[in-house]
Amino acid sequence: MPSVVQVRKFLTDSAFLRASSVIATPMVEEFRTTLGAAPIATIAGGRTLIGSLLLASHLKEGSVGIQFKGNGPLGRVYAETQSSGSARAYVSEPSVQLPLVENRWNVKDAIGQGLLEVFRGTPFQKSRQIGTVQIQSGEVAEDLVFYLRQSQQIPAIMNLSVEVGEFGEVVGAGGVFIELMPGHPESLISQLEKNLRSAPAISHLIEAGADAHQILEPYLKNLPHTELQPSFEIKYECRCSKERVLESMILFDHGTLDEMIEEEKPTDVQCEFCGQVYKLTTSELQEIRNRSYKNSLN
Repeated sequence: MPSVVQVRKFLTDSAFLRASSVIATPMVEEFRTTLGAAPIATIAGGRTLIGSLLLASHLKEGSVGIQFKGNGPLGRVYAETQSSGSARAYVSEPSVQLPLVENRWNVKDAIGQGLLEVFRGTPFQKSRQIGTVQIQSGEVAEDLVFYLRQSQQIPAIMNLSVEVGEFGEVVGAGGVFIELMPGHPESLISQLEKNLRSAPAISHLIEAGADAHQILEPYLKNLPHTELQPSFEIKYECRCSKERVLESMILFDHGTLDEMIEEEKPTDVQCEFCGQVYKLTTSELQEIRNRSYKNSLN
C-alpha cells in the first residue's frame, strides 16, 4: 500500500500568514526503497519531495513540480505533488555515494550549480507554468524560498529535514512552510524573526516524536492561529501506465525509433519513478514511429 501523509494547514487570526507542516517519514522511506537510493540521494530527493508537498498544499487544485538541474553527481532531482492526492520523486543517479563534510551530508555539492525549475499546473491549463531561477545554495529549502521571492514576490520561510539511519533508512522527515500575505505589518516580520532564532531543529523535534503541528508551533509562537480543515492528504504513488510510456516515446528522434524497430524484438522501457517495466512490441513501436512522423509534418 502507498504511504499516506497529512499536510496540516494553518492560518493566523490576522489572516496575514498561512502555514503548513508535515511529518513525511514513511513517504520519504518509500521513495528511498523504490529507487534504492543511497543516503545523499535520499536526503536531496526527500527534501525536494517534502517541498513539493508543502507548496501544493497552498493550491486550491492543480500540481506542483520541482526540478533541480545542477551539475552535481546526483544529476536531475525532481518531485511533484498533485492536489488530487498523489506525489512522487526521482533522482537521476540515486546510487551516488559522497562522504560527510564536517559530519554533515553534502547536499549542496551533490546537487551542484545550475537551475531550479518550479512547475505549476491547473486543470484548466493546457500546459504548466514554469518558473526558473539559479540554484542559490543547493540545500533545497533556501532555493525554494528564493524562487518564491523572485518569481512570485512571496516572502516565505521553509525548513525541510530528512534524517537517515545507520543503514540508510529514513528515520525522520518533515518540513514547515510559512507564507506572508500581502499587507502584512512589520511587527509580524519582527515576531517571526524572533521565533526563528529560538526555534529548535525540526530533526530534533521529529526524533522526539513531535507531530506536524508541534514542529510548526515554535515558528508561530505568540501568533494566534487556527488549523484549516480538512488536512491535505497525499499518498506516494506513480501515475505511470503503458499508454503514458507510448505517448512519451513519440518525442524520441526517428533514428532511435528505427533502430528499435529493426531489432524486431520486444523492447523494455522502465519508468524512472517507480521502476515498472513495460514491454513494447515491434508493432507498437512502428505505430509510435508513424505518429511521430505525422507530427513532424504539422
